[in-house]
Amino acid sequence: MKIKILILVGCFVTNTFLLACNDVSKQSATNSNAITDSNAVISKTLESKNGKGIVSIEAAVVSESGDVKPVARTNFFLLDTSFENILKESNFKSNLPKELVDHMSKSGLEIGEKTSLVSIFAIIFGQSKYKDGDNQQQRVLKDGYVKAISQVIKTAESHGTYVGKTDFQGKAQILDVEPGRYYLFGFPTTGEKNPPIWNIGIEVSSGQNSIVLDQDNSTRK
Repeated sequence: MKIKILILVGCFVTNTFLLACNDVSKQSATNSNAITDSNAVISKTLESKNGKGIVSIEAAVVSESGDVKPVARTNFFLLDTSFENILKESNFKSNLPKELVDHMSKSGLEIGEKTSLVSIFAIIFGQSKYKDGDNQQQRVLKDGYVKAISQVIKTAESHGTYVGKTDFQGKAQILDVEPGRYYLFGFPTTGEKNPPIWNIGIEVSSGQNSIVLDQDNSTRK
């Protein structure tokens, strides 16, 4: 009788052990699959970034007092065409209201035939940041300036393939950029009379690409 009981207990223990081993085996297989899947995702992520470029921007200008001022909190776009072409596409110059052109002429901001479109935009944008005046004419001019640049910004955004925003030190990174030819475009929106505007053709290669922006490579030279 004792022998039968021992045999039954032994069988029970053995079966329990085998079942436990089987569960552990299944769990290990599941974990192994999870690790494999995780590695596949990591590999895919690394592969998707392989060959892409990083554009590092450092932007600053020298103020009238001689201090170096970072161009902070400013969007910089990598465009698929030059800003000059964008101004032409948006019919910027021909759409300027006559009262704006007359007012600018009286203020000494003459727009000549040889004045570049980018320079005209810089003047218009600087004027648009002025505070509203007290009389109706000033409010109309302010509204005209804002309308004049709104279509240009909308057109530029439609050509913007990538965008990055500078921090308070004037630094930004644009990640995962397909190598190729772009135009780096941006300007501060701080209400300066003559804001620097950058419209620079650059060649982006895989890996790190760095560019320093200052007044010497902007419209404000």
